[in-house]
Amino acid sequence: MKYIDHANGGTDWVSYPDDFIFQKHLSPTHFTWLLYQKSTDQLLGIGGGAYKFSDKKYTEDIQFFFPSGSSELGQSIPFNVKIDKDGYWHHQGYAKQFEFDVDSGQMMVVDSIKIEEIWEKISPEASSNPLMGTWNLDSYRAFESDSLRSEYHSFVGYLKLVTPSHFVWIKYNKEGDEVMAAASGTYSYKSDVYTENIQTCYPRGEGIVGTSPEFDVRLEPDNWKHSGQV
Repeated sequence: MKYIDHANGGTDWVSYPDDFIFQKHLSPTHFTWLLYQKSTDQLLGIGGGAYKFSDKKYTEDIQFFFPSGSSELGQSIPFNVKIDKDGYWHHQGYAKQFEFDVDSGQMMVVDSIKIEEIWEKISPEASSNPLMGTWNLDSYRAFESDSLRSEYHSFVGYLKLVTPSHFVWIKYNKEGDEVMAAASGTYSYKSDVYTENIQTCYPRGEGIVGTSPEFDVRLEPDNWKHSGQV
């Protein structure tokens, strides 16, 4: 991935060194991007939400963002899109910048920042894998001894995106400016066994990053049940 740092007056294309993971994941309906430094086990940024793509116009509806305090949260940002002959995805658009206006008591648009990026595709084309898509966590059990399923409060969003080669999940506050937890990596799915190869984890990756937990899978119409140990 390459970008121009317009926010800080940059004019040249730059990219992060190998110590960083900078990826964008798209399911048919949702997207997320993440920036993670492997040597320090730190999530430096993550954002995502729903998107639309039509007539070379790609629009992101930002539903969560980390670090908190970003003007991008809640915005719908349109991008002009071009896929070049080598398969690189070029897009550029403008994110609004807001400031609080004392007189009106409202957040007012004061400027915009150009976003210009080039992404390289690393996963294969879509397949018939039934796990691919966007999943919303319905309920969970933390331990086998629990007899009841637990559910998150309505203000908690918990999404899992599965692409042909990668997974990413995000737990966030839908009513506030907070990403509570996230993880991502590659995966495999064979004979009803789903294995995650965890490459990033927030807020704590120690003892988790680099592991490959296995989950028993049971698929039902519009429901994915899996159980395992991390």
